[in-house]
Amino acid sequence: VMGAPRSSHARRFYLSASARYDEARHLEAGGFGTAAVYLGGYSVECALKALLPEATPPGERADVLESFRGVR
Repeated sequence: VMGAPRSSHARRFYLSASARYDEARHLEAGGFGTAAVYLGGYSVECALKALLPEATPPGERADVLESFRGVR
């Protein structure tokens, strides 16, 4: 488990990843394996989107965030 990121943009993706992961675990426990795998994959995507801004030099972060689909 990674610690919460510092930037507000990254923190939103981190919180979304955590929530989707919890939901995927509940789906799996309820016998909805296919849905759990789909939501688990989305959780990974959100986690990566939380890490990228943190690993990007400050001057390039705006470009990275703009590259994420659905930001607007």
